[in-house]
Amino acid sequence: MIPSKAFLLASLSLVVGCSFNSNNQTNNPDAGKVSYDAGDQGDGADGQSGGDGSSADRRRGRDSVATRGAGVKRKGVQKLAASKPPREDDSAGDGGGDGGGGDDAGAADPHGLLASYFKLEDSTEALPDFSTLTAAGTLEVADLNVQARGTFPGIEGVGDTVGIRFEGSLNVLQDAEYNLCLNSSAGAVLSLDGTEIVNNDGNHASANQTCEAVFMAPGEYQLNIDYFYHAADSITLEFTWGVDGGDPEPVPNSALFKPAT
Repeated sequence: MIPSKAFLLASLSLVVGCSFNSNNQTNNPDAGKVSYDAGDQGDGADGQSGGDGSSADRRRGRDSVATRGAGVKRKGVQKLAASKPPREDDSAGDGGGDGGGGDDAGAADPHGLLASYFKLEDSTEALPDFSTLTAAGTLEVADLNVQARGTFPGIEGVGDTVGIRFEGSLNVLQDAEYNLCLNSSAGAVLSLDGTEIVNNDGNHASANQTCEAVFMAPGEYQLNIDYFYHAADSITLEFTWGVDGGDPEPVPNSALFKPAT
């Protein structure tokens, strides 16, 4: 009978042990599991996940490396809304004046800016009111990315101190924060729809850059850039933008339109 009792005791211990392990796994379904997905640990400093807590939400947050969200207005940044809708993007067409075929072949290129230039007094230290002056002539420019000596390209025989008013429009195709910059020798001021945005005026002989961040909705904005220079100085006039925290680059010809008239 002793062997039989020992057998019964051993069997009973085995049954109790199995039952305990089974209950422990039922109450802790994740016991013994190891997760190798870093996204399952949440994206906050306290381990709390954003959104609905899904791993997909956490991965989206972790993969975002932009300094700011695209199309998101930052607090304190001026927001501009154009009075005209944006022009259609024609960058894939022949509007750039490349001589391609199509219905517009041979038509005048609408891109760029119209410039009126003025003879100024050599003592000029700041931009004058060009509306009170008579232009010595006009010329068209493809963009504003100019570095020269002696005179602005296309202007001859005006004098040693020259003022230029560039007119046209800036075409914006996406909601974004645009860091608009003027880098200029002597003075330059940029206005959109009649509102001064960037003021880099003053008689600084070497190039000086001033920038202003604005949030712009899609649209066509009336653009004026007033500028003056002294021929004795190196001539610099660069109009650049950085989009949503990106590096600044020259505003492309495709975003500039000459006045309709």
